[in-house]
Amino acid sequence: MHPLKNDLIKALRNRLLTMPVIWRLGRLAESLIRRLSGRPRTVTESPNLLPLLIQVLAAFSKAD
Repeated sequence: MHPLKNDLIKALRNRLLTMPVIWRLGRLAESLIRRLSGRPRTVTESPNLLPLLIQVLAAFSKAD
């Protein structure tokens, strides 16, 4: 695709997404598509990584 066309599409999409009604409709459509396809929500990381960090640090202290 032509770079100018890509920039125009991005600018138009950003402009539309700043409108609250359009943004809400987009979020609703995304959630409906996700539910219909059976995909779970993406999880970026574990809710609590502190126990793992403690184990790693303990292993390093034993290595010395």
